[in-house]
Amino acid sequence: MDIVIDQQVQQQSTDIVEMNAAVNVEPEIASTCSSSICSSTSTSTALDDISLTPHSAPIQPTNVTFPKRSYTDRGRSFNPSWFSQYNWLEYFVKRDAAFCFPCRWFGASGIGRSRPEKTFTITGFRDWKHATGNKGVLFLSQ
Repeated sequence: MDIVIDQQVQQQSTDIVEMNAAVNVEPEIASTCSSSICSSTSTSTALDDISLTPHSAPIQPTNVTFPKRSYTDRGRSFNPSWFSQYNWLEYFVKRDAAFCFPCRWFGASGIGRSRPEKTFTITGFRDWKHATGNKGVLFLSQ
């Protein structure tokens, strides 16, 4: 039983490293695993731009200038008020992209319908024009 748990913990650690690499996050983290408990400590002094562990909260910056993307004659950008409406949402400043926090950490190995879209787990969502409303991607992703 302990061997199975250790293998599951090791696989989860590997999945986390792979997801962070996929979103171009290069954390300096030291991980230690003992039985079914893993702990991570960051050796970086800089604030991280996106969550680095499933034990942290979604990164939801509000004190940054969100770049505008051009859609015809109107520029649109990420709206930080979406954080209060979609508490699962996190924003990656370096990519100007939104991600689904629980999908990144807990849905990576999902199968079939439970498998999260790459848009919210790897590449990031950036289509601000189609983000909200009754047919908006964020609304449909709840």
